[in-house]
Amino acid sequence: MAYTPPKIIDLGDLSKGAHVVTFVNGDRCRFKTGKRLGIDNLNPNKAATLKERVMLLKELEYQVTKALKEGWEPPKETAERPTTTDDAIKYAVREKELEGLATGYMVQLRSTAEKFLDYLTASERKGDINKIDQVRVNGFLKQFISSNTYYMSRRRQLGVLLSLLHKAGMLRQNPVKNTKTRKAVSKLHVPYEASQLGPLFDYLKVHEPKLQLACLITYACLLRPHREVRLLKRSHFTEDLKGIRLSGAENKSKRVRSVEVPSYLQDELRMLKVDELGPEDNIFTRRIKPFNQSYFSRIWGRIAKDLKAKKLITTDQTIYSFRHTAAIFIYRQHRDLSVLQQALGHSSMVVTMTYLRGLGVSTSEALTGAAPPKPGLSEVH
Repeated sequence: MAYTPPKIIDLGDLSKGAHVVTFVNGDRCRFKTGKRLGIDNLNPNKAATLKERVMLLKELEYQVTKALKEGWEPPKETAERPTTTDDAIKYAVREKELEGLATGYMVQLRSTAEKFLDYLTASERKGDINKIDQVRVNGFLKQFISSNTYYMSRRRQLGVLLSLLHKAGMLRQNPVKNTKTRKAVSKLHVPYEASQLGPLFDYLKVHEPKLQLACLITYACLLRPHREVRLLKRSHFTEDLKGIRLSGAENKSKRVRSVEVPSYLQDELRMLKVDELGPEDNIFTRRIKPFNQSYFSRIWGRIAKDLKAKKLITTDQTIYSFRHTAAIFIYRQHRDLSVLQQALGHSSMVVTMTYLRGLGVSTSEALTGAAPPKPGLSEVH
């Protein structure tokens, strides 16, 4: 019996169901409860809180893994497996949607799926996906050779979908695997100079206080601004505001992530009375519903011209530049890249080294504590 490691699918929302999924001999098996395992009182979707549900999901994942290792083979799901290329690609997109990936990424993935199906002939779409070979995939990818970056993005996205089908046993081999690669030109991300931080934070505090708080958390805790920071609730913080804890469904690495909150950020949070909010209240909207994903980007775009005119920022400096800046500070203060990997929440050291190269920092530099320094904030309340 062949099976994939059981995986938790949890969108981090109690109104949406969660489950554990595995593929056994190419067939998908989902477990929402422990009933099929003979465990009647294991039902994650009846949990009262997200924290409780995560705990129960981990127990369900453990029990499924244990049963499979002991040779137990679950019955096939009643849902029919995709029989055409069209159905298979749409199935792969739906499966990726269940993973709770970033909205922007899913938009790109859907776009690539739609373009690929549009490229195929009617008979190919109605036929077996295993008949789509490398030649056809190469022909599809040639449409995107206007730039190496564009080409590689489409290649990577199609590869993700076909890889899912391959792992599920629906595709004998992934035809993207041996297609031609192109070297994408790296874009240099411009971090802030230490002298920029104080004046910039002061300006944001007066003109856009919510954006200032988002940027300060991005800098101080190295969280990703448009998802991890934007969605922060009171319950993500410890009682004393000294730490933040995110579940695997709430950050890009898909692992539980804990970060310390520097004292200067604690002071800002207390001044804003974040500690008095209800557990499920978003710290920016101060109600349960958060701002939409483009909220902070839209504000930044509106004020960027004024920031440049006042020489507070330069070209290519964005909200993400606060995270980049803090990463460089930590890198230059420490002799251990694993510290930076943990601070950034990266899945591997390779990702961290690639990240640094994207910032124009050589990993062969001499390395010389873990939190970025206080950004020279003035006492403007």
